[in-house]
Amino acid sequence: MKMIWNRIDRGNEPERKKIRRFLFFNTLCWTLIGLAAWGIVRLFAFNTAAGALSFAGYAGYFAGWFGGIVFLWRR
Repeated sequence: MKMIWNRIDRGNEPERKKIRRFLFFNTLCWTLIGLAAWGIVRLFAFNTAAGALSFAGYAGYFAGWFGGIVFLWRR
């Protein structure tokens, strides 16, 4: 998260726009991490599209969105 924020914070934009961009990209990154985790787990279980959506959705929503908000509060 810190790396994403440092990259976005370099820009010469209003703070609100930086926060929106950070939350979008942080959620996107965590969604992709969830898909990668599903790619490993599907070899053993959850070999359906619902499994992929669950892994990607929960990772993106909780770790990405809420984690990003907590990161911004603590910043």
